[in-house]
Amino acid sequence: MVFNLRINNKTGDKTDNARVVTPELGTINKSDFQLLQNHIESISGISITMHKMYLLQSRLSPIMAEYKCLTYFELYKIAVTDKTNKINNRIIDAITTNETLWFRDKTPFLILKDIILKKMALEIVSGKRKKIRIWSAGCSTGQEPYSIAITILEYIKKNNIIQPDQVEIFANDISSRVIEIAKKGVYSSLEIDRGLPSEIKKQYFSFDGKNWEIHPKVKKLVCFFQKDIRASLNYVSMQDIIFCRNTLIYFSTLKKMDVFNAFAKILRPNGYLFLGGAESILDATDIFTMKMFKNKGLYYKNNFFRRFKQPPIL
Repeated sequence: MVFNLRINNKTGDKTDNARVVTPELGTINKSDFQLLQNHIESISGISITMHKMYLLQSRLSPIMAEYKCLTYFELYKIAVTDKTNKINNRIIDAITTNETLWFRDKTPFLILKDIILKKMALEIVSGKRKKIRIWSAGCSTGQEPYSIAITILEYIKKNNIIQPDQVEIFANDISSRVIEIAKKGVYSSLEIDRGLPSEIKKQYFSFDGKNWEIHPKVKKLVCFFQKDIRASLNYVSMQDIIFCRNTLIYFSTLKKMDVFNAFAKILRPNGYLFLGGAESILDATDIFTMKMFKNKGLYYKNNFFRRFKQPPIL
């Protein structure tokens, strides 16, 4: 999941038959913005700064029109009393842009293949571990977890050390809409061509003349669920690897640190954390040790349990 507010210059026309919101009727004020700002952070963790006040207005104005709200305070009242989460899901979809592609930045998948899988596969063979558990946090429409699954299947095919059922991949996103897309695993030619090597496309996708569908053996490796990252911390069990890339960049520093600390607790001793290229571990360096891969990319090793008795291998 990537948060990105953009200006929408299209406006509706006021008619006699419907209360259609226009910029004149539905201009957000500071007080209403702060109410929505706090509400959105409470339901998603996303922090919207004051300088994006009118961008938020632009993104929410279609929802205002749909629910016939003349003020953003009316929209806020509907949202905070929304027991079905229908409007809150609409708000989340409106403020998030799910920018993603296959094997994004390439280096994390090279690290996974060349360093981590090699090490953990040997631990399985020696009896030191039973499974490899991976979590793709903020997975958008599924390209990241499926890229992880393909990397694993390619490793297994070339090394024949472990089996697919010895790997579990969990993937979540706050948006129910993108999770449904991810579960189906069906993509347009435009979506497929964003980062996917042609040889991988031939091996792991089928074409129906219009769209590309990922192979069932890849789907089988990934368990998708719709929750935000913070709620997911109570849903996933101990993990060996966490991919949380280009998601926490839009969290406040305090919320971000809370998530990093929680990651450290659910990552197994010496587990691994991957962040986006523009993200940093900030003040959590006493918990995670930064590692460099061939001067091309960074990843982080968990040190949280170094002072405690290690949990049993699962």
